[in-house]
Amino acid sequence: MTFTRQINYLIAGSLVLLIVIGGAASYWAITGPEGILTREDNPRRVEAEAAIRRGSIYDATGVLLAETRVTDTGALERHYSYPAMNSALGYFSLRYGTGGAEAAYNDILRGETLPLTWERHWEQNVLHRPGVGSDVQLTLRHEIQQAAAGALQGQRGAAVVLRVPDGAILALVSQPTFDPNTLDTNWADLIAAEDTPFFNRALQSRYQPGGTIQTLLLALATLTNTDINAVYMDADRVLEVDDLSVGCTEQPPQSELTLRQAYAYGCPAPFLELAEALGATRLNQFFSGIYLDQLPIMAGFVPEVRQNGAALPFTDPIQQAADVIGQSQFTLNPLTLAGMAAAIAGNGNVPAPYALAATRPPGGDWHTFTPDQASTPLLTNEAARRLREIMTTSLPEGAARAASRPDLSIGGQAALAYTGEETLAWFMGFAPITDDQALAIALVIEQSSEPAQAARLAGDILEVGVDVLAPE
Repeated sequence: MTFTRQINYLIAGSLVLLIVIGGAASYWAITGPEGILTREDNPRRVEAEAAIRRGSIYDATGVLLAETRVTDTGALERHYSYPAMNSALGYFSLRYGTGGAEAAYNDILRGETLPLTWERHWEQNVLHRPGVGSDVQLTLRHEIQQAAAGALQGQRGAAVVLRVPDGAILALVSQPTFDPNTLDTNWADLIAAEDTPFFNRALQSRYQPGGTIQTLLLALATLTNTDINAVYMDADRVLEVDDLSVGCTEQPPQSELTLRQAYAYGCPAPFLELAEALGATRLNQFFSGIYLDQLPIMAGFVPEVRQNGAALPFTDPIQQAADVIGQSQFTLNPLTLAGMAAAIAGNGNVPAPYALAATRPPGGDWHTFTPDQASTPLLTNEAARRLREIMTTSLPEGAARAASRPDLSIGGQAALAYTGEETLAWFMGFAPITDDQALAIALVIEQSSEPAQAARLAGDILEVGVDVLAPE
C-alpha cells in the first residue's frame, strides 16, 4: 500500500510539473515574447528600432530635409541637411527619442501606419527583416524657413508664416535651436543651456501681447461698426498701470488722433476709451469665442483636445487698463497671433494650422493629406476687409513702417510688451500674393525694445515669401 501511494504521489507530481511546463511554454510562445519586446531595457528592442529604415522628410517642393543614411560600419543614422529647418523638424535619437516633426509624424516615418499585408507580415514577423517607414512631405517651404531663421539668427524669439486661406505652415522658426546631427554628443549641454533650445517658442510659448491687443480691439470695432475716424483728445497720454507707464509706441505728430491714427502710432489711451464704450458684455463674448486662452491645435505637434489655458482679457473691470496695454494675466502664442493675421488677410476665419502635405509608402506614390479641422470665426468678410485696409494704409506712417516694401502691399502692426524688467517686440501682419491668396506672419523677439526691428525682419520674410509663391 505504501509503495502504491508513493507511485500515485509521483504520478500526480509529474502531472503538475507537466502542466506547469506546458503553461510556461504556452506563455513564452504566445504572450511572453511580446512582453519582453516591449520592455524598455530589452536590447533587442533597441536593435530592432535601430534597424528600421526611417522615412525621409521633404519640404513642399520636394527638397530633401532629413533622411536615413548607412554609415561605413553598416549602421543607420539620421541626417539633417538644412540648419534653418532644425527647430521645425526636431530630432530623432535612439537614446533620447523624438521631437518636432519627427515626433509629430513618428508613426508614419516608422511605418506603423502602413497596412499589414501578408507580404509585410511575412517579411517582418517571419523573416524578421527590418521595417521601412513612409516618407513625409511637409507644407514648409525651405526658402521661407531660411529667411525666417536668418532673420532671427542670434536672437531669442519665434516666427510663424501661414498661407492664407488654408492655414498651411510655410515657416516655423524658434530661436535659439540645436543641431540634431550632433544631438547625442551635445545632449547634456543642450539640456542645461539657459536659452532653452528644446523649447519651441513658436508652438509652446505664451508671451504678454502688449500693444498687439489693439489689433483685436480694432477688429471688434469693425464688427460693431464703431467710427474709427472719431477724434480722441489727448490721445498720446501715458497710461499708468501699477508700476508700469505705457505710452505710444512711436510719438505721433499731434495729441488729437483718430482711432485709425492711434493704431498706427500704437497709442493705448484711445483704446481704453474704446473698451469702455464697447462694454464688458461685448468684450467678453468676443474674446471668449476665439480661444485666445488656449494654445492652438496643430495635428501631431500639440494636443488634439483643447486644454484649459491662461486667463482671458476684459473679464475684470478693475484691470481693464492693464488689459488694454496687454499687460494683464492674458498671454498670447505666436501661432495664435499668426492665425489672427490670417483671418484678417482672408475671409475673417482663423484657419486651423497644419504642416503635413503628403505621405509616400515605400516604393509607392505620394498621397495628399487633406486637413479636416474647422476654422474659427473671428470677423465677418466685410469686417476683415475693413480691418485689412486700416492695417495696410496705417503701416507706412507709424511704428510698423520698417516692414514696408516698395512692391508689396503689406499690412500689419509693430508693438512692444513688457515682461518683468525686460521688453519684447512683436509684429503681426500679412502680404497679399494673388487676389485669393496671401501670407500671414507673427514674429516676436525677446529682450528687444525696438518694434521697428521686428517690423523690418517680418518685412524681409514676407518679401521672400511673396517672391517664392507669386505666380510666374
